[in-house]
Formats: sequence, C-alpha cells, structure tokens
Amino acid sequence: MKMLRCAVLALVIVGAGASAQQRMRVNDSINGALSTTDRQLGTGEYYDSFEIEGRAGQTITLEMQSDAIDTYVQIDGPGEFREANDDAVSGRTDSVLTVTLPATGRYRVMATSYAAREAGAYRLTIREGEGAPMPRVARDDTAPPARGATRPGQRPTPPAQRPTANGPRTPGEANRPRPRRAAERAGAMIQLGQTITGALARGDDQLSSGEYVDNFRIQARRGERISIRIESTEFDTYAMLAPPTGSQIDNDDGPDGTNARIEQVLGEDGVYGVRVTSYRPGETGAYRLIVEQGREPPRLASVRGGPRVFAVMVGVSDYGGSQNDLQFTDRDATDLTEVMRRTGVLNPASITLTNADATIAGVRAAFARVAAAAGPDDTFMFFFSGHGVQVESATDATEPDGQDEVLVLRDGNLSDDDLAQMFGTLRTRLSIAVLDACFAGGFARDLVTRPGVLGLFSSEEDLTSLVAEEFESGGYLAHFLRAGLAGEADTNGDRAIAAGELAEYLRVQFNTPTIGRLGAETSDGQHNFQNFVLERGGVQVDDIVMRLGAATATPTRRRGR
Repeated sequence: MKMLRCAVLALVIVGAGASAQQRMRVNDSINGALSTTDRQLGTGEYYDSFEIEGRAGQTITLEMQSDAIDTYVQIDGPGEFREANDDAVSGRTDSVLTVTLPATGRYRVMATSYAAREAGAYRLTIREGEGAPMPRVARDDTAPPARGATRPGQRPTPPAQRPTANGPRTPGEANRPRPRRAAERAGAMIQLGQTITGALARGDDQLSSGEYVDNFRIQARRGERISIRIESTEFDTYAMLAPPTGSQIDNDDGPDGTNARIEQVLGEDGVYGVRVTSYRPGETGAYRLIVEQGREPPRLASVRGGPRVFAVMVGVSDYGGSQNDLQFTDRDATDLTEVMRRTGVLNPASITLTNADATIAGVRAAFARVAAAAGPDDTFMFFFSGHGVQVESATDATEPDGQDEVLVLRDGNLSDDDLAQMFGTLRTRLSIAVLDACFAGGFARDLVTRPGVLGLFSSEEDLTSLVAEEFESGGYLAHFLRAGLAGEADTNGDRAIAAGELAEYLRVQFNTPTIGRLGAETSDGQHNFQNFVLERGGVQVDDIVMRLGAATATPTRRRGR
C-alpha cells in the first residue's frame, strides 16, 4: 500500500511497466508496441530499445513492420557505428535495414516511428543475412505521401509571398522533413571555426523536392554551442544540421531574412551532418558557410553561476505523535539541501526546517530572512514536503471550486493566500515554488501571477499525492527533483539547467513504465491519477534555472530506483 500525503485512505500504484531495455538474439522476432508511457526522443518520438550481441563481419537484417505507425529502425554499436532506415522497398511504412557489423560486441537496436508521438503495435525481426536492397530515395515518390505529409527530402511549396525574418511562417516550415540518412553522402569533414566558400550548381546532389545540396560533417561534443551561418547574394540559403541521432534541425532565415543561421547547444557527442541548400528548388550560386563557436544570448549570458540559489527547505514527517505522521518527508528537505550544496548552487544563507522546527512562525521568519539576503541576480526557492489539505473558502473569488489549499506545518496551516503574500515580497531574478503535497496544484493560480515565477507541483488541484516508498522518499516530485538538479536534467550538457529542460525531465520521469500510473483521489473519494503540474508563467523554456558547478554530484540512488 502507498501512503498518501493527506488525511484520506491509501491507494495503490497501478499499471507498472516493463524494464527499459530488453535483450534479443539474432534470428529472433518480438511483438511490441510504442505507447504514450514509453521513453521519448528529444523530438517527441516514442521508442523501445533492444540489446543484441554481434560479431565483426556479421551481416544482419533488421525488419520492423506495423499497420499502425510509420516505422523507423536504428542500430548503434562500437566505434560510433550507426545506421538507420525509415522505409522498405515494399511500402511506405515498414523498415528494412541490412548492415555488416564492424566489431564484436554489444549493439543497441532502437524501434521508433518516423513522426513524433506515433503509437501502436509493431513486429521487430533480427535475422542473419542480407535483406532487400535499399532504394536511394527511401520513399516511393510516385505514391501519394502518407497522412497528407510532404515526402522526406521534399519541403513544402514556398508561399507566394515570403515571410519576413520576424513575421509569421508557413505551417510546417520550421521543421521540414529530413532526407533519409541512407540517401545522404557523407560530405567533407570541417572544423569548428572554419569558413567554406562553395557553390550550388547543376549536377550537385538534389533533395527529392528539387533543391541542390552540398554535404559536410563536423565532429562535436555534447554541451557545445555551435553557430552555423550560410551567406549568399545569389540565392536564398537554407541550413540543415543532422545530429547523430534524432531529428534534423532546419533554418531558413537569419536576422536579415535571406541568410540562414542555426544557433544550437548540441545534445550528444558524435559526427553531425551540415547541409547547405536553397529555399526554392533549382536555385544555384556561390555561398559562404561559417561554422563557429556560438555565444549565449545576452539574456542568458547575464545569469551568474556559483551559489546563487537562496532556498527555504521545509519537510515535515513528525506531526507530534499524531496518526498523520509521514515517512521520509523530512529527509526530502535535508537531501535536497545536500544535493544542491554539492552541486555548488546553494547559497549559505539558505535555511532548512524539519519537523518540530517547521512551525508557522519558523517558516515565516526563515522566508523573510532568506528573501532579504537574495538580490535581483539570484534565484529564490521555497520547497515543501509534507501534508496538504483543502479547506472551504466560499468568499475567495480566485477559487472556482470554493476550496483553499493549505500546507500543514507542525503547529498549523499555511494557506495558498499566505504563501502568495510571502512570494510577493521577493525581488529576485527567478522565484521557484516546489510543493510535494496533496492538492499542491491549487497553489499555482495564487503563486504564478507575475513574471519570473516558476511553479512545480506534485499533483493537480483536486487530487492527492503519494509517498514514494520504493525510493525511500517522501514524494515522487522530491525524488525526481533531486536527481534533476544533481545534473540529470541538464540534457544538452551545457552545465546549465534551463526551465524547459527541467520541465521535460520531470514530466518524463513521472511517466516512465517503471513508475506506472500513480493512483490518486479527490477529497470526496473520486478516483483518478496523480500527475505532475508545472506552471512557467512568463518564464521561457531557455531561461536558466541554475548553472551547475564544476563537479556535479552523482544523484543518490535509493532502493528501487
């Protein structure tokens, strides 16, 4: 049984999923399904992973078939080996990939979809020997595109009047279909800081939609910020950056509206493809390709590193010997304090209060003291793990359900209105509320009311939250937040955790198959599921929550992780 964070009956976790990666052998087949609870690529495609053992020189064929999704299969292995395929010869939705393995060792096979968020059943077969030969252009361009999409390698027809650099874009223009990697030439290797003078000309490689293209490659590392510019006075340039895995990044317009530019923090080590092409089919002419180290925009560059997080951490497990005592919630506060101290982000002025010290007066005094120490370049965080309840508030016009949400401290309650008043005194760059308690989402409309406030809540306004007993943690939000702030949420490796990175990391963790669906209920006993709630308000996805120190702590792995 799972312990709830409020005075209602306990519920059980339901629907726990299977392990993240399975083992297969050559000449095996497996029936699987992509579902909304699977892991996702950064571009939104669900995927399953399988591990196989291979030997040097062995030829194998991967076949992925489905009537429900447009399949995509990929294999990775020793020595940065990677091959992928979208389409078999026989149709537009099944995949066949034949490869010769370069080394003896373990290989990962990824079964996924061509488009983001496709779900459905599939059959994956791995057999020894060669399969059907692959076409140079993966899809049959004589057949109509599936589901009304443009064909891979074909970009949408340009609008009659070109949008300006800052104006509206044609739907779909910002993420045009990539050419299949099987049809790409490797291209010349270039270096960061290099400028290439070239020209698109008749006789060059062409996309299936008619644009000429020059191919280049660059070796790069995770966390690097890269700037790619393509300049030309003779045609309208278009840039493509193809990561080692995942979806292609496209750009048509730089600041002047005709020269393409990509500014990107790279999310993985490996060889990236850089493609120079044109906005319209058949355009030719000279160009300059400039690939150099990128710089953070001034808005981000101004965010200082070091111990800039001023925090008040509150955790209550011992409610004075009553039957409402909780497990591990006091440790949530102390463990998060320790993790943030080890990562070098926690300011010494921060205060942690647990159990008997977590009184109404104690929390108010700590909040006022830490808030006074924090300046306009700093981040303030209020963290709470403990009981939450709802109380009637018929006179409060901001509560459509007629209920106020309150945090239960050792000697009384701190309401959503009380905490909103306290947050109103802050004058920091960023203010963060992290509440792991029943009905925590009800604080969102009271706290996230002005720019620079980020709210992280363990459940929706009318639903309970569970104790994460399998992790020996007071709550799932507290558990995942510790790991995220220890460095796991830094998905692109640039040593800075952005609001979008943290949000996506927490959402994914709450929906992994190993967690399953967390049972929850309303105060009047209606059953539902606990879902993480995030409110960014005016905080942008690339706004930096905190910069990590030079030595990131390894997150504590508790039992059941």
